[in-house]
Amino acid sequence: MILFATKNKFKKYHKSKRRLKGVDQRYILPKIGVFGLKIMNSLRITTQHIESIRKVVRRKMMKKIKEQIKLSIFPDLPVTKKSSGVRMGKGKGNIDYWCYPTNKGRVVFELGGNIPKYNAFACLKAGAKKLPFGSRILSNM
Repeated sequence: MILFATKNKFKKYHKSKRRLKGVDQRYILPKIGVFGLKIMNSLRITTQHIESIRKVVRRKMMKKIKEQIKLSIFPDLPVTKKSSGVRMGKGKGNIDYWCYPTNKGRVVFELGGNIPKYNAFACLKAGAKKLPFGSRILSNM
């Protein structure tokens, strides 16, 4: 299940003038779920990162509570790249991957419902190990 936007206003975008700095103020605690995975760096989260977290957490969860997984971000920014060995000019490159640019401190993944605490922490810890950047596990209990 590769995530990408089906309808955008433009096919390719310029690089953002806004640099990823500062701390996210809007989504710092889990809103819908009880447990959350918070990222500790400002960066672009790609579809491969999101998919790897989702697969690992889904595999680790018990079968009864698989519906309680919520993803709070969606990759809607296309990133282009020209192939190696191509000379300068001749327009913008093809879309290489889709990503979601985010500031540090944002909750990107939530678990809700009546999940045992030890099971939720084990699932989110396994998902956090798949990421190439720092993350922290939160709980609203």
